[in-house]
Amino acid sequence: MKTAPVARILTGLIMAGLPGLTLAQTACPTAADLTRGILLEYSTGGHEVYRPVAEGVVVVNGVDQAGRLYRLELAQGAMLLLYEDVIDGVPDPMTRLRYDYGLPPAQMPVPVPGGGWSSDVTVDDGRRGYDEPQTVTWGKTRTVSIGSCSYQAFDITIAYETADKYLERLTYIAALGLGFLTYREAEGTEPETITATAIRVAK
Repeated sequence: MKTAPVARILTGLIMAGLPGLTLAQTACPTAADLTRGILLEYSTGGHEVYRPVAEGVVVVNGVDQAGRLYRLELAQGAMLLLYEDVIDGVPDPMTRLRYDYGLPPAQMPVPVPGGGWSSDVTVDDGRRGYDEPQTVTWGKTRTVSIGSCSYQAFDITIAYETADKYLERLTYIAALGLGFLTYREAEGTEPETITATAIRVAK
């Protein structure tokens, strides 16, 4: 509620052509901005903010198209360590999933073009643990455009050994150390493609 007047003021200043302001608003994030937070907006209407929280770990605070909040932790900016919903600003332990790859996050492999790896993964939902192996493939480098920003990136395809043969694809921007979801599919459901439409430094 309190940000709306500020937004109107900034919009007015940009339209008035205040020197340097437009550049500041449209500058593309770099690795140096990750500690402040890098925000990605999606075609679904949701958005996510990426920040480092520990060596080899990036936290993602997201809002989906329905306005529901969630939180992720990613090893090396790509491999899921934790998922949980956030309700009234508080993580919901009933929705929490933890993924254990048998290695500290900082020792897990950093994605590189053309590579990949497989891992025996244990998932803990707070009530029981179960095995869910993953096979990960890293694709070839290509140029990715997000809004007015362009980066060198590559796809990460993760195949989960689940009953519905769940598969997801991330786009990984090595210069930023983060990967974001762009595609997912599972038996019995329609595949979904997600497009990042904007990227900027979080406020």
